[in-house]
Amino acid sequence: MHLTKADLVAVERELCKRSLAHFARRAWHVLEPAAELKWGWALDAICLHLEAVTDGRITRLLMTVPPGSMKSLLTGVIWPAWEWGPRNMPEMRFVGTAHEEQLAIRDSRRCRDLIKSDWYQSLWPIELLSDLDGKREFGNTRKGVRQARSFTSMNVGRHTQNGLALCASVHPDAV
Repeated sequence: MHLTKADLVAVERELCKRSLAHFARRAWHVLEPAAELKWGWALDAICLHLEAVTDGRITRLLMTVPPGSMKSLLTGVIWPAWEWGPRNMPEMRFVGTAHEEQLAIRDSRRCRDLIKSDWYQSLWPIELLSDLDGKREFGNTRKGVRQARSFTSMNVGRHTQNGLALCASVHPDAV
């Protein structure tokens, strides 16, 4: 059996739709082109829990994992891009937070860069708004938005489906 390029693209799209972990492994080369991905069971567990949030089986999720465990990358960068593209939920609105605003901005920028990448756009052509395309906040033509905030500036007057509180372990009162 010979698979055409279109067949391979369709398979890739379907595998990414079914599994956040698969999407994360495939997106890695865009996010960290010079680094080897070291995948483990903990990353599978994080992805499965985030999939359950997407599917509505979990409505509140708290993750406590050590620093450097890819929690911020998975939750603040890869997961929103997965919902907008492979899961066909471009209307979703996200606010990503961290104890330092620069960390929240870093993740928002990386999410935007992933979505704008040639790899992502070739599979899920999400159109970003030209007048809402910053590192702190960007949006798409389907009313989806990804914002970056620090804990101290959180969400007064902002309505989102998913609030991403990252690095909460730095502030014990945040949990």
